[in-house]
Amino acid sequence: MTALHVLGSGSATSVDRLQTSFAVVRGDGRTCLVDTGGGTAILRATVRAGIQLPQIDVVYVTHMDFDHCGGLPAILYARALEASEPPTVAATSHVVGALRELMALVARGLPDERLARWRALKPWTTTDFEERWRLTPFPARHIEGASGVVVSTDDVSVCFSGDTSPHDDVARAARGASLLVHEATLSDAEAALATSLGHSTPTDAARAAAAAGVERLLLAHVNAPVGTEAEFAAAARVSFKGVLDVARDGLSISFTRDTGAAA
Repeated sequence: MTALHVLGSGSATSVDRLQTSFAVVRGDGRTCLVDTGGGTAILRATVRAGIQLPQIDVVYVTHMDFDHCGGLPAILYARALEASEPPTVAATSHVVGALRELMALVARGLPDERLARWRALKPWTTTDFEERWRLTPFPARHIEGASGVVVSTDDVSVCFSGDTSPHDDVARAARGASLLVHEATLSDAEAALATSLGHSTPTDAARAAAAAGVERLLLAHVNAPVGTEAEFAAAARVSFKGVLDVARDGLSISFTRDTGAAA
């Protein structure tokens, strides 16, 4: 049974949530990470989720904001000490180049080939990895090189919006997905600010989910204290009538071939 683990649910400035990271874990334990949070806390999060570092096949990084890529050195360095073969790190070409420069600065002592196999992916082009994963990036409206990504296995497809202001490509990418994970950084009351910063609100996420026709939506990258999720959920439910959750650290969603997503 494939599952999605929320390793970190917060934004860059969250103080009671870890910064954004997700793990799609197959029934055999093989894992694809999407973003790595902001630092070494990602290692504790993987332990809590029961993820073994050598079983991480692919790490996809949506963009170069520190709260999404800052944990990559910790993941790659720690994994290299436990596994003989490196994982694949995938992103858009701009992000791959920047990540390689980052690793050259902070991960001294291990050669690049021990740390990662680097893959630059093209938007809307599906790439197979390890005969286990299919990744399809798509553009995001945030910073240079930013993207969302659809991660698919034989029976599950999860669409991650990445950090983005509202745009039609999210709904296009999410059509047919088992779950849409969409950022909802700021509340609806801060919609103008959210758009100006390249972010979305709960209503933006809900409208994308409704346009895509997905049955389940997870609001993520939440810049709000733990315990205030009800406000975000209530705003999203106006536009989205399917199953809706607000991400929290440690949340897991399991998928079955017959029934789709089930918490």
